[in-house]
Amino acid sequence: MNDEFKTLQKFDAGKGREGFLHSLPVLEEQGIGKISRLPVPLPFGGLTAQRSVLSVQNFCSAVVMALTDSRARGETFIVSDPTPLSVSDVIARYRARSGRSAGLIAIPESWLELFLRAIGKSAIWHRIGCPLVARPRKLLALGWKPS
Repeated sequence: MNDEFKTLQKFDAGKGREGFLHSLPVLEEQGIGKISRLPVPLPFGGLTAQRSVLSVQNFCSAVVMALTDSRARGETFIVSDPTPLSVSDVIARYRARSGRSAGLIAIPESWLELFLRAIGKSAIWHRIGCPLVARPRKLLALGWKPS
């Protein structure tokens, strides 16, 4: 068990501590993880749009900082890993952790967007082809040191 998790266990929200809110970047873990496990090459190698992601370690360390630093009391923070990734980077990392090659084919983004729109899946295009970056500037300014 890591130190951040042990520190989190010591805090009880019902003991009069002021609350704080973290806004987490959303990347559909189930969708990306599920598609990454497919045993076929995927046509997402050409995706370049940057997306904020958040590792469990960085989430825990941010929560610990917000709970233990008096300057954070009553504040609201955006929490994300400082370096955003593309969907193709995320898929490649999932596959690398499984001991597999990235298996990504670089199809031009415009083709993928056109295809998804043509089959009525514009929402999917917006989730994988459009940038969504949430910078943790305020937390970093407090001295947060993500891994």
